[in-house]
Amino acid sequence: MKAVWDICLIFLTLHVPGALSFSTQVATIYPQDPALTIGSSLTATCCVNPDLGVHASSLFWTLNGRRLPSSSYRVLSPTALSVTLARLPASRQRSGDNLVCHNPGGHVLAGSCLYVGRLYQSRCVML
Repeated sequence: MKAVWDICLIFLTLHVPGALSFSTQVATIYPQDPALTIGSSLTATCCVNPDLGVHASSLFWTLNGRRLPSSSYRVLSPTALSVTLARLPASRQRSGDNLVCHNPGGHVLAGSCLYVGRLYQSRCVML
């Protein structure tokens, strides 16, 4: 019986693109790793896998390890929570700033790196 299961799993993996990807993905953030100009605003959305049984209203956001105020959140659906960041300053690190979505226990569900700088010749330059 195990051999039949293994064959089915191999078939799904090779012949059905994405068949297993959502089951292993806990959450996603959109947009992923955006490049922004200094002073711009961003609304990011964290979408959790419905199989987690976690309501979006129980999630929270951090930016560079600091919890963002819940007044900047908006529940879009039972599985989607957005956060709006206004008037963004230049990124603190050359590698960008870490925007992270957490479950109620504080565990990381998903993350995105924000690159905030000045635009020169259609590319973002970090300060």
